[in-house]
Amino acid sequence: DVLCFAPALNIPLADIAEAFVRLDRAVARLTR
Repeated sequence: DVLCFAPALNIPLADIAEAFVRLDRAVARLTR
């Protein structure tokens, strides 16, 4: 799970969430 690695890598959950949002938008553009 990505959330399990977040504390170990010192990555804020907000940054991960934002990354997933950007990825989702990119996929949405490609699959249209």
